[in-house]
Amino acid sequence: MTADERNKRTRYAMAGVGAIALAITGALGTMVAQPSIGGAQTVLLPAANLGETVTRTATPSELETSVAKPTVKVKLPKGYGNG
Repeated sequence: MTADERNKRTRYAMAGVGAIALAITGALGTMVAQPSIGGAQTVLLPAANLGETVTRTATPSELETSVAKPTVKVKLPKGYGNG
């Protein structure tokens, strides 16, 4: 078998793989595709909430928590900055 024959077989094999990939892509595309504009389409919209009361308040001048304080105290071992 010469190099030209191997190249020719490789080209045919790659062309076959490409054709199969193209066919699979087309099949998956048709399964996922949405119906056309002319087809019947039902769109479900959420119900509107009417009559809801909204109370507006002013923004607080200070933050509620200015400094976080830990709830648990831990005794650090020697060598961790405590002497």
